[in-house]
Amino acid sequence: MDSNPPLLIVILFGIFQSILLSLYFYKNDTFRNPTKLLSLAFLILGFIFIFGLIFSLGLNLQYPHLSRIGLPIGALIAPIFAAGVEAYYGYPRENRYWKYISFSAPILIAIYLFPYYTSSADEKYSNLISHYGRLDTDCILMNLV
Repeated sequence: MDSNPPLLIVILFGIFQSILLSLYFYKNDTFRNPTKLLSLAFLILGFIFIFGLIFSLGLNLQYPHLSRIGLPIGALIAPIFAAGVEAYYGYPRENRYWKYISFSAPILIAIYLFPYYTSSADEKYSNLISHYGRLDTDCILMNLV
């Protein structure tokens, strides 16, 4: 697998920055300005960058069980970040039903992918090979969700 060095550098800086921001918000957590949710959002973002690094290095072909794990995890970033910003700035609380709806996307994606997650490594590998180098329709749909 040929890897793109500029892309790897950008991903590594993204991982580093996400970890630094996560540590910053974790250390600056106070009762007046709670930041633990922001810290969690940046930590999850760092995990998404790590998955991007794994895929850009072609390691997903060696470890097919790691494929598509980033989709539901990535969908968690936006609702957690929104809740963290709401708590930090003291915005008026959103309707609690809206919060449930915003967290439904990662849950629905995980439920949709459950058969894929429970499939064997050989099935995942053949799926990866058949879609390698082009976008999979399932991934496009889940990113739209």
